[in-house]
Formats: sequence, C-alpha cells, structure tokens
Amino acid sequence: MFRATFVFVVFLLCVMSAGSVVASVKSEDAQDSVIVNAKTKAATITLKSTPSTGYRWYLKSYPSDIFSSVNYDYLPPSQEMPGSPGKAQFTFKVSGQASTVPRIVPVVLVNARSWEPSSGQIKTIWIVIPKETDE
Repeated sequence: MFRATFVFVVFLLCVMSAGSVVASVKSEDAQDSVIVNAKTKAATITLKSTPSTGYRWYLKSYPSDIFSSVNYDYLPPSQEMPGSPGKAQFTFKVSGQASTVPRIVPVVLVNARSWEPSSGQIKTIWIVIPKETDE
C-alpha cells in the first residue's frame, strides 16, 4: 500500500514538473485526480450521470478555503434515449493565494438518490494545484 501511494505521489510530481495541464477527469477513466489549469486557475470534474434513474452527483465536501467558487452543470446525452447517461460537471476555481505552494486536495462526491442519500456511491477526486510560477 505504501509503495503504491509513493509511486502515485512520484507520478504526480513528475506530471506537475513537466508542466502538463489537465482540465478534467471522467468517471469512466481510471484516473482519480485532476490538475488545475494554469491559465484559468480552475479544475473541472466530469462524471457520467443518469438522473432519469433518480441518481445524481452531489458535492459532499471540498476545501472551501482553497476554492473561491464552485459551479455545477448537467450536460444531457447527445441521443435522446431513455436511460442514456449525460454528464455532471463540477468546476472549482482556485482562490487567490492557494497556489503559492503545491497542494493535493480531496473533493468528495456522492452518486445517490435524494431520498436515499446514505446509500450512495462515494467518489473522492484529488485536485492537484501546482505552485504558481513567475511568468
């Protein structure tokens, strides 16, 4: 377990030092992290969502001292077929001084029915905030 965590942290540090910019993570991907876009200072999490079944994504927790705003959008499926999944998008904007040091912070989401919130699927996405560089 320690070795897997160490390898993951080394991987994130390599990605951050290479200057990669990732704008979003999708639930069908194996990734569970997203890197803040250096230009927009925002990160968008995109998850497959099927609200017609009663399930939708809810934001359970996030570090509100690091993000100045959060936005939610639902993008319907491209084909109007019953039960087709659309996409739930959560966009987080980094607050002013939050990028003065590199950070990795958790955002916890729950895919649940509004009448059964405790039985939902919990998903943690790690948002990587690279250190702001002088341009």
